[in-house]
Parts: sequence; C-alpha cells; structure tokens
Amino acid sequence: MTGVGRNKRWRLGVGLVGCWLLVGLLAACGQDQRPTPDYSNVLTPADGSFVTVTAPFQAATNITPEITDTPLAPGQPTPTASSVPNTPIIKPTPTTPAEGTLTSDDLGTGVWSDTEALWAPGGDIFVLHVLREGVEGDFYYLIRPPDSIQGSFRLSRAAFGTMSWSADGRYLLYIERDGDATAGAVKLIDMQRDPSHDRKLIAGPCTGASWLPGPTPKVVATCGLAIYQLNAEATTEAPDVIFKLDNNRFPGSTVDLSLLFQALPSPDGQTLAIYGVRRQKGPIPLGDIGFYNITSKKLDILERNNRPVTMVNWTPDSKYLILRNLTGDWAIPYTFDYYLADPNSLKITQNLTKSNDKCDPVLGTKPDCQGQAPSSIQSNRVLFAPDGEHYFFSGQRWVARPNAALTTAERLSSTKIGGKVEQLTETPPGEKIVGLTWLPNGHYFYSVGFGNGQARAVLDGKSLEIKGGQIKVGPKATPLPTKSGAAMNGFSVPEQATPPPTLIIVSPPTTVPQVLPTAGPPSTATLTAAPRGTSLLGFETVTAQAGNKAFTPPPEVPVPQATPVPVPTRIAEPSPTPSIQYPRPAAYYISPTGNWILAIERVAATDKVVQFQVRLIPFSLK
Repeated sequence: MTGVGRNKRWRLGVGLVGCWLLVGLLAACGQDQRPTPDYSNVLTPADGSFVTVTAPFQAATNITPEITDTPLAPGQPTPTASSVPNTPIIKPTPTTPAEGTLTSDDLGTGVWSDTEALWAPGGDIFVLHVLREGVEGDFYYLIRPPDSIQGSFRLSRAAFGTMSWSADGRYLLYIERDGDATAGAVKLIDMQRDPSHDRKLIAGPCTGASWLPGPTPKVVATCGLAIYQLNAEATTEAPDVIFKLDNNRFPGSTVDLSLLFQALPSPDGQTLAIYGVRRQKGPIPLGDIGFYNITSKKLDILERNNRPVTMVNWTPDSKYLILRNLTGDWAIPYTFDYYLADPNSLKITQNLTKSNDKCDPVLGTKPDCQGQAPSSIQSNRVLFAPDGEHYFFSGQRWVARPNAALTTAERLSSTKIGGKVEQLTETPPGEKIVGLTWLPNGHYFYSVGFGNGQARAVLDGKSLEIKGGQIKVGPKATPLPTKSGAAMNGFSVPEQATPPPTLIIVSPPTTVPQVLPTAGPPSTATLTAAPRGTSLLGFETVTAQAGNKAFTPPPEVPVPQATPVPVPTRIAEPSPTPSIQYPRPAAYYISPTGNWILAIERVAATDKVVQFQVRLIPFSLK
C-alpha cells in the first residue's frame, strides 16, 4: 500500500480541543482511557507525506518452474524447484471444515503482544489484528478459515477501530490514520479483485466512514464540514455531497460548529445521525446531534439537555440512536451511561445502563452531579440483539485486594428496553469479557479471558469445553455472587465473606489398617466442624481430637515407667510452583453465523514478552 500525500484541498487548519476524545472513549471494550489530549491541529497533516504502509509479506507465486513437454537433451540437468521466498502461501480453503492453526512463523512476525479479531458478516473471513509493542506499526491479516492468509498489511493501531465489513463480506473499509491521528484517507480492500492491495476512496482527511445500507455497496464519509457518498465499486475518486454545513451551522441553529465528526446511517438507510463539534475552549467536547432525512433532505436537532454526549450506534430496528455521556476529567471515575435518543420526539428518552442510582449525568436534575456521587461500576459497552429490544451491557468494577495491585472485574448483564436487568456473570479480577456476540435465532456467545488463567467460552449461558478440536456443551454457567461494599472515590471494595468452618473427618483410633472397598456403596464418614482455635499438631490423618485425648489407666493396674519415644517433628515443605502449560487459551471469538470458533492461545510468556497463536475450530450452532 502506498502512503497518502498531503492534499491541499482538505487542509482545514481547524483548531479544536477535546473532540477527539470520542475515539478513545468509544474504543473496544477493555481498553484503558487516557487523559484528554490536545487535538488542536488534528485535521492538518504534519509536514511531509503520511507514513508509507507496506505489507510484511506478499503471497508466494510460481514456486516451481512450469513443466513442459519439451524433451531434455542428453546430459542436460533436470530442472529443480526455484527458491521459495520466506513468505506464506495462500492455501485453498477446504470444502469440508477442518481445524487449522496459525503461528508466528506462519504470519511472519516475531513480536506478538496482544490480538483481536473482526469477522465478516458471513463468517467466511476475518481480520486478525496483531499488536506489537515497541515496534512501528501493527500487523493486520485477512484470513479465510481455517488457515488461509489472503493478505497482510502494516498499519497504525488506531486503524482497527475504523474497520468495518460490507454486508456481503466483499469489502473491508477503514480510515488510514497516521500514528495516533484521528483523521486520514478512506481506503477499501476488495477481497474478490485483489486482497493484497488497498484502494483509496477519498483522500480526506476524514474522521468517519460507514456503510450505507442498500443493494449497491456505498460508503458515507465524514470529512471536515461535509458528508460524502462514495461508490465502493467505482475505480475513480468522484464523491457526491450528501450534506454540507452552511456558515458552519446546522440549518436553523445559531451554534457555530468546528467540523462534522461522524455520520451514522440508520440500518434502514433512511436517516443519517450527524455529530457536529462546537467551537469552544473547554476540555469537554460539547457537540450537537442532528437527524438528517436522506429522502426529504430535512435536518432536525436533538435536544440533549445541554449535556455532553456522543453517538455510539443505531438500534438494529432503526428506532433509536444509542448515545453515551462524556466527561473531560479522567482523574476520578465518574458516572458513565448509555442512552436512547428518539429521532421522532428529538429527545433522550431512557438510560440503558443506570450505573449510579444516586446520579444520572444526562437525565438527572443536577448538571454537576458527576463526581458528587461516583458510581462503583463504569459502564463500557452496550450490544443490541437483532430484534432491537434485548441487549447486553457490561461495566468495569474496581477491585481492591490485600497485597495486590488495584485491578478491575467486568460485570455482564442482559435485559430488554424497559425490562428487568439480569446479571449473567462477573469476571475474576484482572479478566474481562471478550468476543461478546449475538448469534442467529437469539443465541449468544462470550468468553472470559486475557487474564493470567485459562480462558472460558460460554454459549447461551452454558460453558463450552474445547479440547483437542472437540467442543462439548457443558452445564449452564452459574452467575458469580457479587456483593460490593460502599464506594469510596469511585472504587468498590468487596466485602470480606466469613469463610465456612473447616470440616474434619474423625475416625476411631485403631492400629489395624483400614481396607477401602473396591465395590459397593461408598463408606460413610462423620463430618464434624473443628472448634475455632483447634491445633492439628501436624497429624496427617486428621485425628487430632482422638489422638490427643489423655489416657487414664485403671487404678488397680500400676503404670510402668516407660522411656518416652521421641516424636519426629514434621517440617512443612513449600509447595512447588505449578508450571504453566502452553499453549493455553487466552480468549475465544465466534463467527457471526456460529460456524467457527477462534481461539487465541498463549504459547509463551515472560515479564516483558507474550507470544500467541490462533486456532480455528469448526463449530455447528444448533
């Protein structure tokens, strides 16, 4: 891929502060938030051209010389295979699903510190994002299951958050961001024509790009003060203007806007939700949201109670726009929630997550309630089912543990609009929900992973046992009980539960060895709780109460003076540190149709280096 040069038509020289906080705020679940940066020159490219993006490898072709029927002359040596480049070969996708594995050697990378995946809607191809710490650029691979690499690219880490597949899975759309920038050229990869190269749709710089629903694959790009429509099948750059700001304002508004940051088409393709950022000097990006009817060309502005909110997505039925509130101060864990905005009434109607029963930062009566009563859990994700009614939401809860670093646990809940909330699970401290996906016919999948332990996969609330390429559905997972104490400065300290009394197996003292039966009903033993403070004195058979009972001889029998027998003292031996078995699963993903399960496996780990591999396992969703 070639780099993007400076395009003077798009040099806006816009000075704004804070609006690019949206990108970090709306990133994938589990990422750490950063302090509000200064993005006053984000739309003005730096001096010189953008960084040239090159592929880490290209597919090998013509590995062996072409065989001809020309007879060999006497003494002529037999032709041998040409040298194979140090690159992977595009393998044909098998007709029958089979398990496959991709290692660092297969991908041509020696640094693999983290990973994530983005499936196409049909479940026949996905993007594998390989994060590489300490080196320039991450690797992106286009993979057809189980192990056929179609193409590979080196891009900035920020590009992954802009990637989206077309409905038919033919095109991959993304914004080529340069480093930590939030704007760039809109590019496209055609999986049918040439998956090893990209094509520039518009030079930009653009801050948003989405697919416009319809029979023809079209893209809506938000660039500066205008929104453009581009045909994905066109080979030339000829964008059509859908909407453009007049005098830097929405029609009928007196509020000056710096730029249009994002335009989200509704799933029915009738409405564009447009986010415009105000001109301001404060740290919080205060923006206006308008609903633009593509047919009537009319735009209406949402009443947002003068609160800072940003757009997330539409509900699948196109009835509501999902919002999230913003804040400019990251020093204190304030309250974050998700909301529904009604394009008909032009009002924010409902809080979807309600993370704080004492404060609502958008629908509440106090504009400054954030920080006065911070919530003990921070909502970080909402995922609607295809019916537009049911949805999942998750939140991170800070956990303080003795002699351990402060960490978070992620809580997953489910409900429907206006319904009762049901908590599904809460991860152990240090782990998170990965690969949360709604599947056809109301099924759902998620995994708990990327911690120090072994990842666990869950389908419809039942655990999946994945071993040796075999997948078995286990019993329904039981939600973990979660009781939290009072929140202090936004941190929730878990209550210390009283441990149950220790159970002691008491057997009568005897010198006759006990023979355990090999058949028949199991023998019964009396379980008695040991009194508090009971010392077992190192007895291996746990018969402290019987063994330490004083013996009183009959009075008529003299007690012989026997020499005391020294009792050897048992020295406690330290438990050996369990060795970590590799490879072990770190996270699981599932394809949107449920036909493949993708296992991210950790194959090695030290204090500074982590290595992974990918395993694709065929699966049948019943």
